[in-house]
Amino acid sequence: MHAKGNPRKAAVALRELAARTEQPAHWVALGHACALARRDEEAVRAYKQGMWLHGQRGADARARVVARLILELDPLERAATRLAA
Repeated sequence: MHAKGNPRKAAVALRELAARTEQPAHWVALGHACALARRDEEAVRAYKQGMWLHGQRGADARARVVARLILELDPLERAATRLAA
């Protein structure tokens, strides 16, 4: 989802949506929008929330996929390293 091709605008909308709904997919989409906007630290934080929420819901395979996305941005992130292994 991009707000008319603008990942920064998409990130603003997704940040509000993710905070309101606490759905893991929304946090992952926020992470993606932040990564596209080259806001890597914010992307990692959003991805980590999505990873955690997927794990809480028993969606371990999805959590591992998100862990790999995190490692693309931060190869030393501990929680993602443990989960992706």
